Amino acid sequence: MASGLLAEDNTLTYKLIALDLDGTLLPFFGAISARTKQVIRSAMDAGIVVVLASGRPFPSMQPYVEELAISAPVIANQGCQIVLPDTLQVVCDVAIPFAPARLLLDYLQPRAIDVIVDIHDNVYVRASRLSEEFFDSFVGRRYHPTDDLNGIMNEEPVKVLMIDEKEGHERLLPELQERFGDQIHFIRAHPMFIEAIPLGVSKATALEQVAGNLGISQEQTIAIGDADNDIEMVAWAGLGVAMGNASSGVRAVADHIALSVDEDGAAVAIEAFCLG
Repeated sequence: MASGLLAEDNTLTYKLIALDLDGTLLPFFGAISARTKQVIRSAMDAGIVVVLASGRPFPSMQPYVEELAISAPVIANQGCQIVLPDTLQVVCDVAIPFAPARLLLDYLQPRAIDVIVDIHDNVYVRASRLSEEFFDSFVGRRYHPTDDLNGIMNEEPVKVLMIDEKEGHERLLPELQERFGDQIHFIRAHPMFIEAIPLGVSKATALEQVAGNLGISQEQTIAIGDADNDIEMVAWAGLGVAMGNASSGVRAVADHIALSVDEDGAAVAIEAFCLG
């Protein structure tokens, strides 16, 4: 549980730092600060493994992976995929089973909301009110416009993203959970986003796999995040840190509260717990 303001703890040597991207390292509509980049570089120079863990697909994360010179496995698509950045090999790839995915897209077809369907090598975008620049940045690769969600299901999708106004999603989410909650996991990483991913998958399940493969214990792991899709990861880590701009759900499971993303909160936390 959260213990208030960030306090230095020298009782453990942390070997892995898992970092969310948007709202943690990356201010919305901003860039990673020079201070944050320097602190991450110092942590890696000290032999600490730095793992990026985002709801974004890997191609959308790749510019930041390269900017930060990340060499450790990257957790993408809410934990559905783990990618080795040096070779681009996907070492974990979990998808929504075909039958419930088909039912979900059938359910969304008549609704006037924006939908992105990530089917491994292909991304489909239904006609959008959002700009092309948004999709270029968020999807990070070539995508196919479509008006027919029913006709694109040639294989199981990794993720289905629904975009709408906050008020619309507050009505839609309970409907989705009631209809499909026993087959699909729904999360909100942003007031305008609902994301459908496979049951039993989260950033935490992927982080546990990455840490285990590297021989790093849960107790030696730090996770820093801000949104509800970070709750499981922050709760799982030996030290869970919520950003100052974090949701109430993340704050509730965190061990410590950092400064906000605009105040380089992640960098301050890494300095305090790993470089101090």
